[in-house]
Amino acid sequence: MDLIVFLLLICVLVYFSIFLLHLLLYTRKIDTKLKNYYYGIAFFLVMFLIARTIFLVNDVIYDETGDLFFYTGPPYIIGNFFATLATFGIMLVVEKYVYTKLHFVPSVIVFICAVLTLVLPVIGDFNMINIYSIIAAIIGGLIPILYLIVGFQVKGQPGRKSTLLGIGLIIFMVGLLMYIDTLQEEIQIFVLLSPILTITGLGLFHYGLLFYGTS
Repeated sequence: MDLIVFLLLICVLVYFSIFLLHLLLYTRKIDTKLKNYYYGIAFFLVMFLIARTIFLVNDVIYDETGDLFFYTGPPYIIGNFFATLATFGIMLVVEKYVYTKLHFVPSVIVFICAVLTLVLPVIGDFNMINIYSIIAAIIGGLIPILYLIVGFQVKGQPGRKSTLLGIGLIIFMVGLLMYIDTLQEEIQIFVLLSPILTITGLGLFHYGLLFYGTS
């Protein structure tokens, strides 16, 4: 792994940690029903931080050793489990506090994908994790759309805040999409763009969540 790419990926993890700490400190000061909303976002950050740490360690070890144990073995399975749990966490709070008309069906589907990642990672010789990840990613793609729907429906600052959160998540998810190995092999600039867009999107989401309209 190139040193610049490695440092950028470390920056992603560091920024996740900073955002998480800020969110927890902020949430301690509020005493409304939104407290659980913020804790749900914190759960998403924790799960995603664990997943990305596992993936980064796996990538470094695999690059050095070529051992498939770190590419498709148990560490890879556990990393995907935590990544899917992260999607479940933010999907759940968005369905509960942002857009309440989906009756938690998307959240249940993502949670089932997380469980199946652990209990049924393969069927015969077929790797099922990619299937679960694709399903969770497609459903996760609803999250910024729901923020944008609310942003367009609600007037004033709350609507602008929701729109800002949706745009931040779109950029964040595009960055994650560029992290896929097959895409990076085809378009090598994605190796650099992925962590940059991930931090940019997360930063915009961070600003919209904890700074915009809170003063």
